[in-house]
Amino acid sequence: MQDALISPITKPTKKPPPPSTAKPPQRIKAKKLSRKKRLQNLERQVYDLEGVLTRAQRSRTTLLPWEEIALAFKEDTLNQVRDHRSLKRQLQRQEHVNLVLQTWVTAMLLPPQVRRTLNPHAATWRHSHLIQGDDDIRRTAQLWIMQHSYHSTDRAMSRHSFPDSMESLVEVNVAVDDDGGGGLFRVDCMVQYTVALPLQEASDVYWLAENSFTSYRQDAPTFFEDHHAVQHAALRYDRQVMSVHMAKQNIRSHSLHGQFRTPSRTTVVCRTILHDEAFPEEDAAAWVLDAHLWYSKE
Repeated sequence: MQDALISPITKPTKKPPPPSTAKPPQRIKAKKLSRKKRLQNLERQVYDLEGVLTRAQRSRTTLLPWEEIALAFKEDTLNQVRDHRSLKRQLQRQEHVNLVLQTWVTAMLLPPQVRRTLNPHAATWRHSHLIQGDDDIRRTAQLWIMQHSYHSTDRAMSRHSFPDSMESLVEVNVAVDDDGGGGLFRVDCMVQYTVALPLQEASDVYWLAENSFTSYRQDAPTFFEDHHAVQHAALRYDRQVMSVHMAKQNIRSHSLHGQFRTPSRTTVVCRTILHDEAFPEEDAAAWVLDAHLWYSKE
């Protein structure tokens, strides 16, 4: 028979209480604190980014963004390409002009056997031949003819004896050449006179009168509108056909006028163009006025 031993301090056990559904307050507090901390971190990041943006905006004058640098290089490259193409076109243009003018100048040279017997400084019919071409080529040819006449000024005036005094003088010499049967005549005229004007003003007045007399007689308004351009031009090419009603004869005059100025002297030269490739002669019976004029103002 077994005896049951009962401890005097042993109490009967109770049933455990059911689990509670409420969340621990410690965990809720921890979650609330973590959300606030994240907001603070975000605010701190925003503040830092604003500082970075401010520093970047302040340093834009010294350090450009890569996009702007690349765009600047692109624009510079395009400008260089355009300049290169423009220079290439100019080079091709100058090569063409050089070829045309070289052919023209070579054709104007006299043969060697003739060159030995003639005065190399004397003008011939070849010097009054104007080539056909565009405006630049013809302008260069006209300047070449005027330069030739300008450098012949002293030679042309050395044929006459101008007085040392300031008195006015006019001498005219007419020579008729009937040997060729063409009834050619030559008129040499020497004129000297003085005007009470400074050299600059006298040069302007004479150049304006020389190049606008015909247009003034024909149309006065046109003269007054164009006188400023005429005064500041250094080269003019005029083509005129004058009619002599009593003789029923046309006189053709195609002439170049050039002006060359130095501080102490102004020279105006005029040269008749006997043959112009751009404007062929239509009236074979028209007379040709072949004139060589030199005006020196000192």
